[in-house]
Amino acid sequence: MLKQISYLVLLTIFSIQPVWADENPTITTAEEDAEKIKDSFMKIADFEEVWGSEPEDAPPPSHWNVTLPGWGWGITVGNSERTNGIRFNLSDTQVKEVNGLNFTFWLPGRNPDFEMNGFTFGLLGPKVADMYGIALSGIGPVAKNMNGLSLSLLIGIYEDAQGINLAGLGIGGGDMIGLNYAGLGIGADDMVGLNYAGLGIGANDMIGLNYAGLGIGADDMVGINTAGLGIGADDMIGLNYAGLGIGADDMIGINSAGLVIHADDMGGLNLAGIGINADDMRGL
Repeated sequence: MLKQISYLVLLTIFSIQPVWADENPTITTAEEDAEKIKDSFMKIADFEEVWGSEPEDAPPPSHWNVTLPGWGWGITVGNSERTNGIRFNLSDTQVKEVNGLNFTFWLPGRNPDFEMNGFTFGLLGPKVADMYGIALSGIGPVAKNMNGLSLSLLIGIYEDAQGINLAGLGIGGGDMIGLNYAGLGIGADDMVGLNYAGLGIGANDMIGLNYAGLGIGADDMVGINTAGLGIGADDMIGLNYAGLGIGADDMIGINSAGLVIHADDMGGLNLAGIGINADDMRGL
């Protein structure tokens, strides 16, 4: 785990290419960078291990538990398959449904059909199929579908996420809608909403308000984007500010950079400390 996290840190730092790196300052590998960041998060999550089917010769999981008063509701201790109430378990394996409060304290097994409704706490990371409610974790929650509020000291991994997601290190997902905060980086396929990362943000399609301490890269970018170093996209529409440079194929809106701005097609208001370069320019 520590080796994978270290790899993620280095990958995020070196995968963001500055806009002045070559003759054409457009960041032409934004899609590749976003995919690298997202894939690195997914490797830590190990979705195949979590969601893969059990081998044919695998013994059935034990669902031993004690529930009071009983009949599937109340206070449960153990790996119950279904619970309504308050549940304590060392490690969740092949759990189907929990409605209420769920507390786990060790790495989970596979839970391809686990639906969690309510509040879940996992010291080493709850892993569920569908999460509706609040997820709190020491290392990081992993969910196919996250709906609600997620907080993690390190990472958060989701195939799809809607709501508020906060992580000390990073967040990775497929489609993310809502408010996302990560101390290091955020990577996703499609990103809509408000996103903040201390280092970098990468996505295929990005809509909304995005801030990164170092850089932002996307295929299509619409909204307000601010980066301490550089911003790069294929198509860029909206208000963009970078401390050093901005590069895009097509750029429309208000763009400001401390050093340079480059685009093939440029329209709108553009300000740069040293120079602006475009094949076709409309506006100021």
